Amino acid sequence: PYYDYLLKLRPRRIIFNPGAENPELARLASAEGIEVESACTLVLLAYGGY
Repeated sequence: PYYDYLLKLRPRRIIFNPGAENPELARLASAEGIEVESACTLVLLAYGGY
């Protein structure tokens, strides 16, 4: 049910921090047209990628 809730929010992207990757959720999100990224949010913030 939690995956359904997240997907219904229709985020533009989902970021998985290192060690928190979730292949099942990533696959479902990609199938819904949601961008999936495996990256460190702290690095993204530091370099303007967030």
